[in-house]
Amino acid sequence: MKKREFSNFDVSVIAKELNMVLSGGQIDNIYEIEDILLLKINTKEGKKNLIIKKDSRINLTNYEYPIPSYPSQYIMALRKFLRNRIILNVTQYNFDRIVIFELNDKTNESWKFIIELFNKGNYILINSDKIVKVAKRYKKFRDRSILANREYQFPKSRGLDFLTVKDEIKEIISESEAEVVRTIARKVSISGMISEEICLRANVDKAARGNELNKD
Repeated sequence: MKKREFSNFDVSVIAKELNMVLSGGQIDNIYEIEDILLLKINTKEGKKNLIIKKDSRINLTNYEYPIPSYPSQYIMALRKFLRNRIILNVTQYNFDRIVIFELNDKTNESWKFIIELFNKGNYILINSDKIVKVAKRYKKFRDRSILANREYQFPKSRGLDFLTVKDEIKEIISESEAEVVRTIARKVSISGMISEEICLRANVDKAARGNELNKD
């Protein structure tokens, strides 16, 4: 059975959990095993293995992956900048499928290791001036570019932040002529499956038109 990709909600939860465990930890080493990035981190709770699987998930694991004999150029570049850095915090960006590791070193420069869990995935390391130092994939998109030694730009949000739009979403739904379930999924950064679950728990007919609902 194919494991589903992390949703925005999954990322929100895992970012908080990772922050609790990894904050204050020191990156010991980095490896790449096929489509998995493995970070070995020394924390106050002992050694932890953090895995990042391309565009699908990020989590801690007790499984000991076989270590490749020869690191790729990408991994060698990451090691140059990441080894021995302290993790200040782990956060989610704008309720999107983006996890940010804020890092520090002896110079007190704050760098960021950014994990994009969408569009085939990407791992980007930027310095305190937001300049891209290392990226797994360098690419030009329609609304932004990820290029070496250029300023990093976060992708534009696909919708409103679900965790902060209580009043806005009511107004959006009440003014919409589309089905409630479609309106929520399109206007807020959540999947159709979660949109359906919201309708179910709110005891709202998902097929009802938004402007036909009672505003209460």
